[in-house]
Amino acid sequence: MEGKKIIAHFMYEGDKYSILEIEVNGKRQVKRFIEKELKKKYKDKKKYDKCLTKIKHYIMSLAEWGYENNEYFRYEGDGIWTFRLISCKIRIYFFILEDITNIFLATASFKNTEQLTQKQKNKIKDAKKIMKQIKEYGYELV
Repeated sequence: MEGKKIIAHFMYEGDKYSILEIEVNGKRQVKRFIEKELKKKYKDKKKYDKCLTKIKHYIMSLAEWGYENNEYFRYEGDGIWTFRLISCKIRIYFFILEDITNIFLATASFKNTEQLTQKQKNKIKDAKKIMKQIKEYGYELV
């Protein structure tokens, strides 16, 4: 991941932002989380589909209207934001660079408690590294 352009996949175009998903080591981070971790946790297809629908709704809302610090979108510090799907216990970490109308979805995790676990702290660190790398080397849109 160090020293090269990050690959970003186009996901959704809204009135306010375009949503791009980050690829690291050949894997789309949020998509991978949804397809593997979410499916593993929600084996019941109805629950999985419900969470998947909510994720899509939040991504479209983010693109259409943006975000602000409230119960769904929270500033984690150092340029990293999270949107929280409370009923699914999911956190998706994102950032936006100055003067760009793209929101970069960087990583995702489960969050079952109010306290951040080490895994969530690591996801935030990963998002910060990705943001720094994009600032230094740019990104390639695919």
